[in-house]
Amino acid sequence: MSRSVVLAALVLVAGACAGGPAEAPAPEEAILGAWTCATEGALSMQGQFAYKPEGVTDFKADLKTVRGGVTMELSGEGQASWAFLEPAADAPADAPLQLQQTMTAIKVTSAKANGEPFDVALAQQLAGGMLLNQTSVFAATVAPDSLVLKAAEDDATTTCTR
Repeated sequence: MSRSVVLAALVLVAGACAGGPAEAPAPEEAILGAWTCATEGALSMQGQFAYKPEGVTDFKADLKTVRGGVTMELSGEGQASWAFLEPAADAPADAPLQLQQTMTAIKVTSAKANGEPFDVALAQQLAGGMLLNQTSVFAATVAPDSLVLKAAEDDATTTCTR
């Protein structure tokens, strides 16, 4: 085989591999995997979240909030279901994605009130009553290495990175 034929074949292969710019993955694919997330505000949170293809998120997180003059700090783990909502028929083309999450399981592993140890069983009851089966909707911006969730109900913003 001549060198020019081999060179032409290599150019064709390289061109096919290079193609054009890669198409961005769909949000349902881009969100998958492990994220380190943080929320600042009335409720601050830091944690590790793993979004799975079957619409489940496993998490471990630390929460801190002030309620009635008491600073509560909770650490725990759990699961939530997630799904991107279909846009409303009258939504503008540039409307943000809507991500719905519902807390399906939570286990408090440690608790403090004003810096002092707090009964974990009681914290579990309180957290379960406030969070379990609660659904939140977020305006979501999803990129391969960043995820930003802005809560519809209180404007809290959660920023996540890989």
